[in-house]
Amino acid sequence: MLDLGREDALGTQYLTNEGLVTERKDVPSRPDVYLPSAEILAIVAVEEVPDVAPPSLRGLVVALSDNGRNVDWKLSTEASLQAGVIREYWSWRRRWTMSWSIAPTSNLLALIDIAGRSGHVLGPDLQAILDRMCTAEYEDVAFDPAAFDDLIPQLDALRDVLVNSADVAVGLELIDDTPGRPPGRTLRRLVTNAPESVLAASADTAVMLRRDEGLVVVHGDDLASEVGGITHVDLTGDEVVVVNHAGQRTHLAPSQARPLAWLAPNSLRWNVRQIPVVDVWAPLFDGLPHAVEAALWSGNSVNLTSAFTVG
Repeated sequence: MLDLGREDALGTQYLTNEGLVTERKDVPSRPDVYLPSAEILAIVAVEEVPDVAPPSLRGLVVALSDNGRNVDWKLSTEASLQAGVIREYWSWRRRWTMSWSIAPTSNLLALIDIAGRSGHVLGPDLQAILDRMCTAEYEDVAFDPAAFDDLIPQLDALRDVLVNSADVAVGLELIDDTPGRPPGRTLRRLVTNAPESVLAASADTAVMLRRDEGLVVVHGDDLASEVGGITHVDLTGDEVVVVNHAGQRTHLAPSQARPLAWLAPNSLRWNVRQIPVVDVWAPLFDGLPHAVEAALWSGNSVNLTSAFTVG
């Protein structure tokens, strides 16, 4: 049976057309929704963090402090549901920060597990930061890279191990194919080191990743129908079209295809291709060293945070 809930310390999280909603634990839950794993970002303030928010965002953002000084401003969940607020927030935040997308939490958990299965012992600095990244899905975590001298060498050592890990996992990449946009933009990287894992699901549709079939959609009454080996998804028409490697075309109602849309919320048409497993974590191997360098240069910490919607 699929586990379609997703809870944290506050309650259960759901994705709406406007953003992420957290339903309190004292309100009846909706156990039929499983959201894609949150993307972890590394953010560094390269200019002075404002002491106050602009008038248009006051009451909508909350200052995050470390040792008595502001290191970031966080947009409240309720504010993210208001039209235009997300775009304005990110436009303001980019004036004094730099950010790097690291990986979905699920990919980080798989990374830790795959390293263990490969017999590689993570260095203590890297283990500590990966643990903090996983925690950042639920609460922001800041760290001073000056206290982790061996972090980047340990990250490089892990990358060397993952080059030879193709036998323990499969990696996929979702590539934007939306009409009118430059082709080739990577939307999401996926990995599973288990025979099967759920990526996103609603009451009547689940998107799964299987080591032997790749991307799979399970749908219909009692989730009795499925199509595997998906290579193309088109959400531009009245019906959503899913195509697999054999050329089989499956048509879904928009309501059925919501979990597919959740995987790539900024794309209406995308392709799926297999990639070397090590390339799944390319943003981590590229972004974390840049974030550390920016933090050391500016004398600030690296703030690890999560994002379901980035404007």
